[in-house]
Amino acid sequence: MTQARFGVTPEYVLVRAFGPDHKKEFEVAVKVHDREFAHARGKSKKEAQQKAAQIALKILSKEDG
Repeated sequence: MTQARFGVTPEYVLVRAFGPDHKKEFEVAVKVHDREFAHARGKSKKEAQQKAAQIALKILSKEDG
């Protein structure tokens, strides 16, 4: 969707990692052209990225509607 609308793929930025090493959590932001669409947390970077992508998709869908 971002490639169709903006001509680029989204960028996932690690905002922070927190918690003890054995139970680390990650917060990731998804950006397109320096516009931040969503933040999400997860037990892995991948999980946080996927959650942020889902939130961003909902936001983009509402903007289309």
